This record gives sequence, structure tokens and C-alpha cells, in this order.
Amino acid sequence: MVAHSIFFYTFSLIAIVSAIMVTASKNTIHSVFFLILDFISISCLFIMIGAEFLGMIMLIVYVGAVAVLGTLYYLAAQIRTQNQQLEKSNDHARAQTSVHINDQALSVFDTLMRDKEFVRIYYKGINNQPLDELEAIQFTSFITRFFGLCESNVTASKAQLSFEGDYELEFLYGNPYLHKLIDTEEGGRWFEEEASALFSGEFLDNVARFRSNR
Repeated sequence: MVAHSIFFYTFSLIAIVSAIMVTASKNTIHSVFFLILDFISISCLFIMIGAEFLGMIMLIVYVGAVAVLGTLYYLAAQIRTQNQQLEKSNDHARAQTSVHINDQALSVFDTLMRDKEFVRIYYKGINNQPLDELEAIQFTSFITRFFGLCESNVTASKAQLSFEGDYELEFLYGNPYLHKLIDTEEGGRWFEEEASALFSGEFLDNVARFRSNR
């Protein structure tokens, strides 16, 4: 009889403390744990007073249901945390990739601008001044080289990063140097007539789509 009383008051105390902790705990997983503990304690109390059926129903139905919901919440929280970490990683990688692309573009320009003859041709082409046949070939060869650099960066970026919607279009295909070149008369002619034989249709279509959206 004494043992029965000790167990009864022990389970009662556990049930009361657990119920308080369910509402007091700021961590949802901890609240679920205390709720399960509360139901188990109440089930034991029912069994001790002779209501075994109610005790087992509460233990099987309520504890089981709360345990399943708690598990689902934990899994959802883990997925959300992983997605947030992935997004932060993507943002960092995008920033690094953007810096890398700009550095490569500047490197190409820097190398070619050391050639005074090409500087003259580039100045004429970018300002839509008439180019002779040889100058036009040199100017479009530079555009071809720069387009190749951009397409390589696009391929590498898409393999490493995840993008959504318009952000992909702007980040991958919105290089200002690239569009400055094809906005020229000679560059526009090259883009319309020759680029399709040198670069993938997807790359060129997205470049054209970005131009039309500007």
C-alpha cells in the first residue's frame, strides 16, 4: 500500500512538472518530449487506479501520435536548416564566381589592350566606326574569345550552383562587357550571323533573352 502511494504521488508529480514544462519550454522538441512524458505518467496513474483500458488507450494513441508528430517536426526542422545552410553556401559561391568572372574578363581586356594596334581597332569597333575587312576579323575574333570565356564560366557556374528564375538569367548571362560588345554594329552582325555556329543554342538564346529584357 505504501509502495502504491509512493508510485502514485511520484507519477502525479512527474505529470504536473511535465505539463508545466510543455508550456514553459522554448524548444519545440523539448516540449514534445515533456508532453510524451506527461501522457505516460497519466497513463500510469489510470492503470494504478484500475482504469487499465483508459491507460493503455492514452499510452498507445496519444503517446504514439505525439511521437510521430514530434519526429515529423524534427525532420522538417532539419531540412529547413540544411536548406538555409545550402542557400548561404550558394550565396558565397555566387559572390566568388562573380568576382572570378570579372577578374577573367578584365584579364582578357588587359592582355589585349597592351597591343596598341588592337586598341585602335577596338576603339573603332566599340564606337561603331567603319572597319576594314581585316579589322573586322580581329574585332570579331576578340568577341568570339570573350564569348567563349563567358560560356565556360556559365557551364562551370551551373554545375556548382543552384539558381532560380530571373536571378539565373541576370547572373549568368548579364555580363556588361559581353553586351557592350554585341550592342555594336559589327558585334550585332556577328551575333546574328556567326555565333550560332560557334556556341550552344541555349547559351545564345539566354543571352538574347537577357538583351530583350533590359
